[in-house]
Amino acid sequence: MKGMATENEIAVRRFYEALATGDTTLVDEALAPDWEAVPAMRTGPGADG
Repeated sequence: MKGMATENEIAVRRFYEALATGDTTLVDEALAPDWEAVPAMRTGPGADG
């Protein structure tokens, strides 16, 4: 069905929205409970963030 997002597409959109907005609630919805970033994701502003 064209125009209907799959569950995977919705999860990816939530993840990228979380990255763009910094909303960690969306990350919790998009990723498995035991997911771990390797290497750890940067969280601050600028090149060091």
